[in-house]
Amino acid sequence: MDVSVRRANLERLLRPASVAVIGASGDPARIGGRPVRYLKEAGFAGPIYPVNPGRDQVQGLKSYASIRDIGEPVDAVVVAIPAAQAIEAVKDCAAAGVGGCILFSADFAEAGPEGVARQEALTQISRESGMRILGPNCLGLFNAPTGAFLTFSSFFDRGVSKGGQTALISQSGGFGSHLLEVVKERGCQIGTWITTGNEADVELGECVEWAARQDGIDTILAYTEGVKDGVALRRGLVAAHGAGKPVVFMKAGRSARGVEAASTHTAALAGSDAMYRGIFKQFGVRRVYSAEEMADVAYVLQAGKMPLNRSAVIFTISGAGGVQMSDSADDVGLDIPVLPDGAQAKIKALASYAAPGNPVDFTAQALNDPAILPGCLDAVAKHTDIGSFLVYLTMTADDPQQREPIFDTLTRFSRRYPDKLFVLCMLGSADLTARYEAAGWRVFSDSARAVMALGRAVSETGCAGIVQNGAPLTRAALEKAASSEEGGKHLLATLGIDVPRGAVVDAAQEAAEAVGEWNFPVVAKIVSQRILHKSDIGGVRLNLHGPDAVRTACEEILTSVRTAMPDLSGETLLVEEQVGGAEAELILGIENDAVLGSMVMIGMGGVQAEILQDAVFRMAPVDVDEAQRMLDDLQAVAIFAPFRGRPALARDAVARAISTLSQFAAANADTVQSIDVNPLLVGIENAGRGAVAADCVILLKDISVREANE
Repeated sequence: MDVSVRRANLERLLRPASVAVIGASGDPARIGGRPVRYLKEAGFAGPIYPVNPGRDQVQGLKSYASIRDIGEPVDAVVVAIPAAQAIEAVKDCAAAGVGGCILFSADFAEAGPEGVARQEALTQISRESGMRILGPNCLGLFNAPTGAFLTFSSFFDRGVSKGGQTALISQSGGFGSHLLEVVKERGCQIGTWITTGNEADVELGECVEWAARQDGIDTILAYTEGVKDGVALRRGLVAAHGAGKPVVFMKAGRSARGVEAASTHTAALAGSDAMYRGIFKQFGVRRVYSAEEMADVAYVLQAGKMPLNRSAVIFTISGAGGVQMSDSADDVGLDIPVLPDGAQAKIKALASYAAPGNPVDFTAQALNDPAILPGCLDAVAKHTDIGSFLVYLTMTADDPQQREPIFDTLTRFSRRYPDKLFVLCMLGSADLTARYEAAGWRVFSDSARAVMALGRAVSETGCAGIVQNGAPLTRAALEKAASSEEGGKHLLATLGIDVPRGAVVDAAQEAAEAVGEWNFPVVAKIVSQRILHKSDIGGVRLNLHGPDAVRTACEEILTSVRTAMPDLSGETLLVEEQVGGAEAELILGIENDAVLGSMVMIGMGGVQAEILQDAVFRMAPVDVDEAQRMLDDLQAVAIFAPFRGRPALARDAVARAISTLSQFAAANADTVQSIDVNPLLVGIENAGRGAVAADCVILLKDISVREANE
C-alpha cells in the first residue's frame, strides 16, 4: 500500500473529523459507553456514530447495526468488542474506507499462539488496505484540540482535558493513564495522548514522528518497554530534533535481557539498554527513569525557553543546600562553573560574608539588605553567559515580611533576561507558587528534584545530521571479507582504515620466508572462521624478532590450536608487522540489532573488553562530530589527553574510523550482521600511525553464531 495513503490515514486516525464506536453502550460507565460520553462532553464537532445492532439509540444518538450501514465516510472507529468478533469488524471497516481503527480488545499477541495469529491477521488487513490500526490491547487516544476522546480510561471521569501543547505517547495504556495523572498534578497540560498497546500496526516511533510534525505540539513525552521498529524511531527522533521539539523518554527494562550467546565482543557488549542510551544521546532525547522525573522535566520545558548552554549558577541562603545541589548537578551532568573574578568581586563588595564561587552562599542575612540579592544576580548575569539560575530560599520566600520584596526582585530580574531559565526552590503557598509560575519561574520544594529536572531538560541537543552511506558491496565481496581476518582487514583498508602489513600462509616455514624483509617485531595468528577469539586457545604470538622466531611461534600456534580443537582442518596462519607505539587498545564494532538496525560501537578494547564494559553505541551512520561525542561519553575518555609527559593520543583518527565503519555498515545493513575490530590500536597524535585495526571479524546475516563456533 502506498506510503502516502498510510500517512494520510494516520492523520485521519489521530485527528479525526468523524468517529464511530463499534460495541457502543448505553451505559456511560462501560468500556463501550465511555468513548461516546467523553466525545459528547468534550464537544466533539464531527458526527458520532454508535454501532450496536441491539439498540436503536445509544446515549441519545442514533445507533447503527454495522459500520457498513452508516453510509458516510468515517475517519476513526473505536472497536470495543471481544477479539473473536473484532477481526471481522476491522475487515468491515477496511472495506468501508475507514481511516483507522482503535482496538480496545485484548486476547491477541499477549495471549499465546492463537492470539498471535489473530494479531497477525490485523497486521495483514492494515498492510493490504492502508487502513491504520492502533492497538490491539490499548486504551486508545485523545486529541484535545479536536475533542476526539477515543478511550475508556477512567482518568477522564473527572473531566476531559481542554488543551495543552504537550503530547504523551505510551506503549502501555495503564501506565500511560498513570503518567497523565502525575503530569497533570505537576501542572502540565497534555493536549494529545496516544497509547499503542500491542502495536499490530501503528507503533511508538511513528507516533513520535507524527507529533513532531504537528504545529500544536511543542514537547513530546514517550514511554515504552521496547521499540518494534528502529527505523521509525529514528525518523521520529530526527523529525523532533529538526523541529526543535524536546523528546522526554522513559524506557523501561534497563536490566540486561537475555542476549544470545555472544559471537563477538561487540555482541557481548550490546545490551539493549546500552543501545538505547546511545540513541537517546545521539538525538538529544531527555531520558528519565520514573513518572515523577518525566513530570518534573515536562514542567521545566513548559516554561517555553531553553538556555544556550548547560551551565547554571546556584544562589542559596544555606550552605548545606548549596552542597546538596552541587552534588545533584554532578549526578545529571549540569555544569556549575566557578564564577569569574569580576563577578566574585561584585558579590563580595555587596556581601563581604558571602561565598561567591558557585554556589553563591549569601546566607539569609543578605535578605535584610534589599540591594544584595538583585546586585548578586546582576553580577552573574552581566559577567557570564551562564544559562540557568537556581535560587534556593526554602521557607524564607514565603515569609510574611520578605514575600513581596523577594518576589518583586526575582521577577523583575527574570524579565530583564528572557533568554535565561529560572528555577526557585521554596516552601510556599499554592498562590505564591502560581504567581512565580505566571512570571516564568519553575518552582520546586525539593532541591534535588529541581536540579535533576533542570539538568535533564537542558540536555545536549544531539547531532542528528544526515550522513551519506555510499553504495553497498556485492554479496561476493562481502563473503570474501567475512571469510578470514585477512579478508576483513583488506576491506577495512579499502575503506581507508589503517591495517598492518601482512600475509596469509599455510605453514610455519612459509611464514618465516614471508617476513624476511619486514620490519620487526611481527605477530603471528591462527586463521579460521571457526575461531573468533584466537587468544583464548593460544592462537596468537606477539613480539617475534626474526624468521626463526616466527617459524617457532607458528609451530607452537598450530600445536596449541590442534590440541584445543582436534577436528579443526583447513586452518591457515596470518603474519603481520606488529604495530609499534600503541598507547591504548580500543574496540570498534558494528552490531545489527534485529529492531534498532545497524549500531556502531566504540569502547575500551583488548582481551578485557567484556570485563571493562566501557562502550558507547549510536545508530549508524554517524559523522565525525558525532563520533567525537561518542568518545566524550567513554568513562575512560581521559586516556586521549596528555598524561605524565606522554602527548595526546590520535583521537581524530579514531573518530574518522568510527564514522567510516558506521557508513559502511549502514550501506550494507541488509547483509552485515556484525563487525568486530579488536583491538583498534591507538598511537600518539601526529606521530605516525594514529589508529590501526589489529584484528577484524565480520559476520554476515546468514552466518549464525552457532555455525561460526561449530
